[in-house]
Amino acid sequence: MTTTLVAPKSRVVTGAGFLLAADAGTLIPGQTEFTVTTRVVASLEATLTTSAAHGFAVGDVIVVSIGDSLLDGFQTTITGTATTSVKFATTSPDVTSGSVTGTVRSWSKAGGTAAGSVFTDDWPSNFRLIGVTKEGHEWSYSPSVGAIEVAEELLPIRYVTESIESKVSFEVVQFTAQNLKLGLNGGDVVTIGGTGATLVSRLTPPAIGGEQRKMLAWQSEDKTERRIYFQALQSGDNAVNHKKGTDVASIGMEFSLEKPAVLPVFASYYAGTGPLA
Repeated sequence: MTTTLVAPKSRVVTGAGFLLAADAGTLIPGQTEFTVTTRVVASLEATLTTSAAHGFAVGDVIVVSIGDSLLDGFQTTITGTATTSVKFATTSPDVTSGSVTGTVRSWSKAGGTAAGSVFTDDWPSNFRLIGVTKEGHEWSYSPSVGAIEVAEELLPIRYVTESIESKVSFEVVQFTAQNLKLGLNGGDVVTIGGTGATLVSRLTPPAIGGEQRKMLAWQSEDKTERRIYFQALQSGDNAVNHKKGTDVASIGMEFSLEKPAVLPVFASYYAGTGPLA
């Protein structure tokens, strides 16, 4: 019996899509957040009370941020969850009920909603469309590995990851003050005077140490893929090109991705079965 192998050609994409930006920590599509008012820990179970009904189901992964190092981070809800309380297992010692300040966010159900194998929901209003780019964007994820060698073997007995560098770079031709501010890692755009056609505004860069981290996102033009970079800092030359003729003005940026305190560096989301292969 012979087996005929046929290379799939159904997932050949052009790379076209749209870049967006938001402040680091912004809720992503499909994600919900609730204020936590009280906390109690008893018999290795923590219970948080929320200010409104949260709708979490048993087994949902959530992100807790209440200023408690033993409870903050990813948690999985367990049996006993009520409409305004969230319960999960913990190694924390018992803590009597008391007021806390913080939030709990959904995680396992975040990413958006799909129908007909495409994303159908809008991006939250806090995300700003960056605009068109000169040649799309490039995302890189580059591990640096080192070899463990021993005298008795010619080949390394193992390779280990020593560091990882991940970047997002693009050259935006939507030449606006907000995009230049994005490339500067912040700053101030203030009104000098006037409105509408008489408006005069001023952009100044951020002070040293006042740089702002951003969340970047990308969605494919066919609405089948989303990628979110949770914390990024513009680390490139931020080159601004003003050239003649058809070589339009542009702002070059190269963002270095950082590891947030709890969240991963990035997350990719897919609609339908096609992109999953």
